[in-house]
Amino acid sequence: MLLTIDVGNTFTNLALFDQEMVKSWNVSSMSEIDLGSIDNLDAIALSCVVADAETKIKDKASKLNVDFFSLNSNTVPKNLFKTKYPNASEIGADFIAGAVGGIKKYGCPCVVFDLGTATNVDIVDKCGFFIGGIIAPGLQTSLNALIGKASALSDIELKSPESVIGKSTDEAIRSGIVVGEASKIDGLIDRIENELGYKVNVITTGGWADLVTSHMKHKAHYDKYLILDSLKYIYEQVRQN
Repeated sequence: MLLTIDVGNTFTNLALFDQEMVKSWNVSSMSEIDLGSIDNLDAIALSCVVADAETKIKDKASKLNVDFFSLNSNTVPKNLFKTKYPNASEIGADFIAGAVGGIKKYGCPCVVFDLGTATNVDIVDKCGFFIGGIIAPGLQTSLNALIGKASALSDIELKSPESVIGKSTDEAIRSGIVVGEASKIDGLIDRIENELGYKVNVITTGGWADLVTSHMKHKAHYDKYLILDSLKYIYEQVRQN
């Protein structure tokens, strides 16, 4: 069994594979992951943006005698991840996994929007090179910043608004956050394509992707498991070589 783990700033997404995906789940990134409860665990493939979490998972894997692979710019095979980025060591594991998964599943050129705590954007050109990215506040981050200490707004749930024009404070905020995010993504796609000079395949993933994608004007492939599937693919390629 292979366990793929994507540790973000807020949530950790996990998937268990026995050739195909057996199950997937998520936990708070503040929670401890109980690897001992997983039967027949052979290997772990990790994408992590939290250094302390990586150390803890690696130590647990070692104690269980489980093969451990952590994705970064030094461990990803060069044939899977080509880049023109000036300083490749700055590229996070989440960006690498998104780019590799986008190329493998949807072809290049492609742009991957990973909507989590932050909205991360991977840009891959028509020759298959990761050429850069975009980082913006995510939906929950934007909502938290908006409501601040206004206790009357603290129970607003992020969900699809009934219309763009809100008929209540809650609806107005939902429109601003959700439809506003979709419009921002549409605008970024236009600017990216204009800068590149050609159209791109658009992929959305991450915790808020399902909510936002339905409000976009551009066609996009919503792929809930893009990062976890990509980690499996990268791990298998590394261990085969």
